[in-house]
Amino acid sequence: MEQNRVEILNMFKEGTLTLEEAAELLGALSQPETEIALKDTRGRKRKKLRIQVDAAENGSSGKTKVNVALPISLVKSLSPLIAKSLPAEAKDEMSKAGVDLEAIIGSLDTLIESAEEEDIVNIDTGGSEDMAKVRVFVD
Repeated sequence: MEQNRVEILNMFKEGTLTLEEAAELLGALSQPETEIALKDTRGRKRKKLRIQVDAAENGSSGKTKVNVALPISLVKSLSPLIAKSLPAEAKDEMSKAGVDLEAIIGSLDTLIESAEEEDIVNIDTGGSEDMAKVRVFVD
């Protein structure tokens, strides 16, 4: 830092800098450096929507495992886009099955808040050979 001061004074002496410019640079050097925080330092952990599937495939010994973690902010921002981009056939099938995607997206904030205490979806199906577990929760 001392070397920078000497350089500024030499530049002023040589006429490269005006008195005002030299004073401004010297003042900036005397200011304490501020740290830039790149992480969220408010003490909150970023929330994720987790989807886990563990299923046996038609009685075979192989298992299908799915473990997906999506940031809640991504889920919130992409939800309307997904709803609009879904093919009409898929929307019809979901509607026939009683799934109202628009209502789910509309109540996403409420679902996420309530999921902090309990799972959004927790399903165990089948017997010992055709067993499937599906769990959707906020972590």
